[in-house]
Amino acid sequence: MKLINDQYGDLIGDEVLKYCAQMLRSGLRQEDLIGRWSNEKFVVVMYGTGIQGVSQRLSDVLTQLRRKSFQSEQEKVFEANFYVGLSEYHVGETFQDLYDRTKQILRDSAGTTAHSWNRTIHSPRLYQKCSD
Repeated sequence: MKLINDQYGDLIGDEVLKYCAQMLRSGLRQEDLIGRWSNEKFVVVMYGTGIQGVSQRLSDVLTQLRRKSFQSEQEKVFEANFYVGLSEYHVGETFQDLYDRTKQILRDSAGTTAHSWNRTIHSPRLYQKCSD
């Protein structure tokens, strides 16, 4: 996001973030949790879904995100890159453990154009832990 904000301005960066949030919300189930984690990161918690379902839903969302062109105030058209790191919650680990592992998946895939998948199923226990 920093690159988009620096190159095209904060208002355009906000448009990209809003579009990303809209696509996540429209492409996922009502019970899936979506939150903005930091400047350019979203966290999605999906539980009760097998790896095939998670992969398919997020792949569909990524396809929609990557098809979108944005226009700057100077009429320049650009596309934004989006990456997904997917990780499984293991009983007893903290949210920070899960986040760190997912972050490493993204680091390992840096420079690739495809999203990065790691076999995963998000457990209902993660949801329970986060809501306690």
